[in-house]
Amino acid sequence: MSKRGQQPPLQRRKVEPPAPEPEGRRIRITREFRSRKEREDAVQRWFILGTAITVGIVAVILVIAFVIDRFVIPNQVVATVAGENINVGQFEQRVRFERAVRNEQLNQAYLQFVNFGLDPNQLGSQEPYATWLRELQIPEQLGSRIIDEMVEEQLIRNEAEARGITVSEADVQAQINRFFGFDADQVAAIGQEPTATPEPSVTPTPFVSPTPSPEPSSTPTSTPNPEATDEATEEATAEATAEATSDVTPTMLPTIPPTATLSATEITENFNTQRNDFFSTIRNAAGVSDADINNYFEYLALRQAVRDAVTDEDESMSQYMNARHILVGTEPEAQDVLAALEAGESFADLAVSVSLDEGSGANGGDLGWALTAQYVEPFANAARDAEIGAFVGPIETEFGFHIIQVRAREDRELEETELENARDRSFFQWLDERQTAAEDSGEAQIFSTWTEHVPSDPPLSIGA
Repeated sequence: MSKRGQQPPLQRRKVEPPAPEPEGRRIRITREFRSRKEREDAVQRWFILGTAITVGIVAVILVIAFVIDRFVIPNQVVATVAGENINVGQFEQRVRFERAVRNEQLNQAYLQFVNFGLDPNQLGSQEPYATWLRELQIPEQLGSRIIDEMVEEQLIRNEAEARGITVSEADVQAQINRFFGFDADQVAAIGQEPTATPEPSVTPTPFVSPTPSPEPSSTPTSTPNPEATDEATEEATAEATAEATSDVTPTMLPTIPPTATLSATEITENFNTQRNDFFSTIRNAAGVSDADINNYFEYLALRQAVRDAVTDEDESMSQYMNARHILVGTEPEAQDVLAALEAGESFADLAVSVSLDEGSGANGGDLGWALTAQYVEPFANAARDAEIGAFVGPIETEFGFHIIQVRAREDRELEETELENARDRSFFQWLDERQTAAEDSGEAQIFSTWTEHVPSDPPLSIGA
């Protein structure tokens, strides 16, 4: 082969050695070889560290939740009265206590219905059981009553302190006895010879007054008329106020009346057993102590003492009147009736023909003798100073428009029951005015936060 046909040999490319790193500069290792075990150990360490951090975070959250639940929320204020706070913890305890008491009372009523052969389902249609059932089924309804009661209680305690009123253990025991229907004096008299009692004096002027007792009366009453209105508004309002806002001394069922078959000792033992069973049931159901239960009865005793002090100067004399009325639906109708009377038409005939009060209308509008104060306020105010025999009206009440004629009026000594009812009305009026004034002045405030903290336990349980 000629030299021209030969290829020159390939020259090797000269590889330059890497330039040395500047002095002071580290050599960065891009990848380090680790064994499988080393890698697994590293993963495990990270897993343990992550788990520990997670557990720590959860523990902190739980501690914070515990502190909030046990210390922050219970101390939130739901109402304040004259600088005294009512907090969530107190409110929740009171609601649970009330639920436990109502449950026990409803169960006692259930047993009484069964023992008398009655349908226990009728509980839901009879008062006060129907109201109690609604409150247990609708927690907010019960909560609303309880928060009002707690404000009322603080106002009464403040009044007691201002007047220097205190109660004794005997006063508290009297409230416990009353709650269970236990009359210690009556029981102590069992087996003793009865003492002669004086004959009751006859009231010289016959009269018919509304039944003072708040319990249902078997005597039919006409509706709507001012006398029936007395029971439906004055007495019922007072009783409803007591039930809805103060719950004055509810009574256990069944009560413990003295019987001919039991001695005084046996009746007392039965009472003690029932009381102890009740305390035990409430303790377990509501999570309260005997001291908490006794505080409830202490408040009832204090309330009674304040009531007696507030009404101590109430007169034992009160005005009675003999009146008749004609009730119509509109003011023009009442004006027509008034014009007819002034023209000489018979009051009795007009009452029979046009009065909406069928009860008194059938009797010529006659209401008979009654306490003036027991009529609804507009009616009572108009009749209290009306000229005897004059036609007064039209007077508007919740029932319609009245034309009134007062035929006689006199002051009489109130009987014991009537006096107590009058004092109750006076006390409820004082309490309502006191609470309204406190709310208007900002002395008493209720905050909406209570609605978020109404317990629904213990649950409603009847006949279980």
